[in-house]
Amino acid sequence: MTRKILSILISAVMVFALAAPTLVVAEYIPIAPLVGSSGATIDMSDSAPPAIGTGWTFANNVYTILDGANVTVIGDNQLPTASLRRIWIEDDAVANVTLNGVNIELTQHSPIDLSYGANLTLTLATGSINTLIAVSSAAGIRAPGNTALTINGTGTLNAQGGTNSAGIGGNLQNSGGNIVIYSGTIIARAISGAGIGGGNNGGSGGNITINGGNITTHGGLGAGIGGGGGGSYCGMGNARRK
Repeated sequence: MTRKILSILISAVMVFALAAPTLVVAEYIPIAPLVGSSGATIDMSDSAPPAIGTGWTFANNVYTILDGANVTVIGDNQLPTASLRRIWIEDDAVANVTLNGVNIELTQHSPIDLSYGANLTLTLATGSINTLIAVSSAAGIRAPGNTALTINGTGTLNAQGGTNSAGIGGNLQNSGGNIVIYSGTIIARAISGAGIGGGNNGGSGGNITINGGNITTHGGLGAGIGGGGGGSYCGMGNARRK
């Protein structure tokens, strides 16, 4: 009888051991942190950037690019939530900006805006896709008649202008600036301005030189490359491909 009870107890222990749950340790996969804006890097996804970096300052949703700057821009101003963060090249600044996977969408301003006398070299990083969209009365890249814009690199740039503005160039009644394209895949669209050149209602094309690259343009009321259309005067400017 004692031997039978012992046998039953041993069997119960074995059953419990077999039924006991197995502890599974999940593999730890770290979450990539936000790069953030610091040094010579501007992260458009950074919702709380510092007030100053190397070659730039930040205030009131505007990254101001300073004279002599050489900065890289990454990120999406629609993340983590939609914002009004944008880029402004200060008066008379000579600056270099590299776009490396950037998305900037705005309703009232140009994603990249060249102020009076600014001279910007814009490099499209290899393999990058960069999108600049203005919805209302602003160019995707505002480069009016008193500015200079040079685009190079092997990445892709999608620039879309809002109402009455160029994809790359002037806003309403603004002529395009001195725009030179050396390389890259560039798609420039406008609703009622030029793809590359002037804004609607009198904006001439400015001086546009295409030395290379894969360029696709679509003008609304204006030219694909040249004048903005509309108004009593719409000069084509000087557009040439070498």
